[in-house]
Amino acid sequence: MSFPSKPADLSYKTRSAVVLRASETMRWTPSHFQYLRSLIMELSLHTGSEYQVFFMIDVHDESIDLENDEEAVRELKQRVVPSEFRNMTVLFSEHLLEQWYPKMGEHRAIYQHLQAMQVFARMYPEFDYYWQFEFDNRVIGHTYHFLEQAVEFARKQPRKYLWERNAYFYTPGAHGTWENFSNTVANSMTGKHSVWGPVKHEGIKPAGPKPLPGSHPENDNFKWGVGEEADLITFLPIFDPRNTSWTFPNMTWNVSDNIPRRTSVITQWRMSKRLLMEMHNAQRRRGEAFASEMSAPSWALLHGFKAVHVPHPIYVDGQWSPSEMARIFNRGSPENINGGPDSIWNWDHRFDYLWYRISYMFATQAAEDLFRRWMGFQPDPRLYLGGIRVSVLSIYLFFPGY
Repeated sequence: MSFPSKPADLSYKTRSAVVLRASETMRWTPSHFQYLRSLIMELSLHTGSEYQVFFMIDVHDESIDLENDEEAVRELKQRVVPSEFRNMTVLFSEHLLEQWYPKMGEHRAIYQHLQAMQVFARMYPEFDYYWQFEFDNRVIGHTYHFLEQAVEFARKQPRKYLWERNAYFYTPGAHGTWENFSNTVANSMTGKHSVWGPVKHEGIKPAGPKPLPGSHPENDNFKWGVGEEADLITFLPIFDPRNTSWTFPNMTWNVSDNIPRRTSVITQWRMSKRLLMEMHNAQRRRGEAFASEMSAPSWALLHGFKAVHVPHPIYVDGQWSPSEMARIFNRGSPENINGGPDSIWNWDHRFDYLWYRISYMFATQAAEDLFRRWMGFQPDPRLYLGGIRVSVLSIYLFFPGY
């Protein structure tokens, strides 16, 4: 008896978990139901479980034993989670994280937002990648197509000058095409130091790929890294916070003060299993950690993992020109954009009037207003775009508290 041979072009897709974070105190609205149902349809059902959606709830009652008290867990889910979403819900608490990471002295979400994701990756190892999202965002468009385009963009990026490109707010109206922008960054880096493979630091044994012996960015023809999956995908720039007045530039645990680091605001990222496992091992075995938004970018830098900031359409409710926006949002020398005392990320509130009016930021009104206009609701008449219903490209909005 003969069996058909394996088709020559047969290939397998990676699997990704999409984890939505929320608190047990979240007040469910019709919008939440619509959003979660749409994600299940567009990701899980549309792909045959290439993507699988989970709902992760932060439990505040520390007396509940989430690992062993099945009855208490069942009652809690019945109380705080609508019935249609209970079988996709995962619970965690600070007490649970303390048990997983006893050598770490910090488990609050504001400072250690990725600990729960690290535990999740240990509990669900069948996935290759893990997306973390909040309930406070919306994709105007098809979520599967948005995420797949982000993944494809990241896969195509060469490692040469990648960390330098990552630090920019790419602005097409000022920078031209992505090819023009990449060439501009490359030309600006002539004679300057560039990240090339793992950034060495005492006590860190890199787990990622290393460049060929003797190779340098100058003699690489933008080939290394092309076709390589990204271990970290972010939706805002990745920058060096050490010489800025960003909120947590020096918040680390059990590592040296001079350890190299990077950060990316808003932890709505895709992380690979191997990146999360390195973060998990560092915390569980040695208690080594960075503040939430520095965690994955810093470990990717130290291990030589591929990290990519994926630019996406960000709308601004105002009349600033592209060149003006590019100048304000990309400050500093080419090898350290936004990594100095004039960084756009400084927590001095100098540019709050801009942050408040863009469509993807943790302190913005523009995202909610844009979403309401797109849905056909009455907008704020004071907004620049006026009272008309708008038609926009597929974009990713973030507006906390929605």
